[in-house]
Amino acid sequence: MAKIITESVVKNGKDMVLEKIKQVFSNKDYTIVLAPLDYHINKPLFKLVHKEYGISHIPLYIITFRKYGKNMIVLLKLPLVKKIICFAYIALMYFKFFLGMKSDYKIQ
Repeated sequence: MAKIITESVVKNGKDMVLEKIKQVFSNKDYTIVLAPLDYHINKPLFKLVHKEYGISHIPLYIITFRKYGKNMIVLLKLPLVKKIICFAYIALMYFKFFLGMKSDYKIQ
């Protein structure tokens, strides 16, 4: 068994880490569980990320890999209250961006 903490990006509605795990492990004898801790935006790179790459948000996961599993990939859901808080913050960042408000951070 292995546990990994990692971030992903959701680009054009697709979670890149989840897509890669499906590609690599779909026919393997593993059970893989992705447990989200939160969703966020990288504030210093927000303008670049939004404009250049179309990334809507960044999930933070604990991923558990179990060898000799049932050939399953499971994406757990974030509790509703936590999800509302995360996406309210992300919506605020988008709102500030589209209004042209200056961020607390600058790319140097």
